[in-house]
Amino acid sequence: MSFVVAGGGVVIGVAVPWLICKLNHLLLKRTGEEPAIQILAGLLIPFAVYPAGCGVKAAP
Repeated sequence: MSFVVAGGGVVIGVAVPWLICKLNHLLLKRTGEEPAIQILAGLLIPFAVYPAGCGVKAAP
């Protein structure tokens, strides 16, 4: 069972940042090279990944 939880955590840990990266690229195309967007995306990734992992019981 712990392998399933760990696997779910890895999948969530890869999928959410990948999605945020794709959204970041979309924003870069629309707004240009805006440093504030880069900083905001970097700060929000952990706050998006942890609740997603808790939602599938893959985080403590």
